[in-house]
Amino acid sequence: MDAIQEVIKNHRTDGTIWLHEVLPKWGLTTDEETNTLCDAIQGGVSKDNKTLELERLVNDANVLQFYFYNPIDTEITFDNERVENLLFEFGLTFAK
Repeated sequence: MDAIQEVIKNHRTDGTIWLHEVLPKWGLTTDEETNTLCDAIQGGVSKDNKTLELERLVNDANVLQFYFYNPIDTEITFDNERVENLLFEFGLTFAK
């Protein structure tokens, strides 16, 4: 359990390291796009509106991931209104 909690705690940093390694190999993004994406994942480093919007998207994805599947903490609390709005955008139902 401690190892999984450590992974979750460091997922932003570890994720950006991984993206810097694989995205150039896959040729999916330019260096600038990779840096923008990694900045958005790190959060709190918005340089412009594009990065800020991407940060919000990444945060929304994290909220939904933990809503649908969180193996660590079954007692995790959510901003129910935020989750409900996100699910609505995808045409899904909010389970209270």
